[in-house]
Amino acid sequence: SVESADVWYQLSLPEEIINERKLSALQLESIVYASQQHEQILPDGNRAGFLIGDGAGVGKGRTIAGVIFENYLKGRKRAIWVSVSNDLKYDAERDLSDIGAGDKVEVFFLSKMKYAKINSAVNNNVKKGVLFATYSALIGESQGGGKYKSRLKQILHWCGDDFDGCIIFDECH
Repeated sequence: SVESADVWYQLSLPEEIINERKLSALQLESIVYASQQHEQILPDGNRAGFLIGDGAGVGKGRTIAGVIFENYLKGRKRAIWVSVSNDLKYDAERDLSDIGAGDKVEVFFLSKMKYAKINSAVNNNVKKGVLFATYSALIGESQGGGKYKSRLKQILHWCGDDFDGCIIFDECH
């Protein structure tokens, strides 16, 4: 048993998310702890991470959506959400929409993006949103060729040197 860390972080999420109970108290607690960690800069200059180890049925997708939206409101407008299945992209969109972020935070689906569209995104024409990919897509290659042929290289190029957003590894077990 370990005592919880002291909470000093103030959420930027809109009040209606809390007042309308779009997130449970348990989900909000995880978002606060994750966001508090994201404020920590490590000695190598990277942001600290956070592991959510909640069991089935807690609503990790909604918690992840809350973490992404909180980071978005803090100015970190890009996020990467990696999961096991293409179908979970629709759950990600639903969760973002359900908490009121759907009209602000667009989700792009890496595996379904044609080469020209992903190239458009990586050439910084898409400056904000969530790039959703499966683990298997990370090792895939685009059919269009070009400078950033591998999906991973495309993602890294889209992130840019100044990337400061969330990288979510969903279902990473």
